[in-house]
Amino acid sequence: MSNSDTVLLHRIINAIEQVESYTRGMSESEFRSRCMVQDAAIRQIEIISAAASNISLEFQAAHSKLPW
Repeated sequence: MSNSDTVLLHRIINAIEQVESYTRGMSESEFRSRCMVQDAAIRQIEIISAAASNISLEFQAAHSKLPW
């Protein structure tokens, strides 16, 4: 695994943790009623998407069960 893959995987993990912290203890209806929380969660999903799309092909091949 390259250093850039490591950095990208850390970004993905951090973004997931942020979404979890934003929504912890929140019901679906509360989430739907809070636009700022939705926007924050969407931004983190964008970060996950960007990081995942830049993971090296070698790493993706080594972990082919993941839907890259």
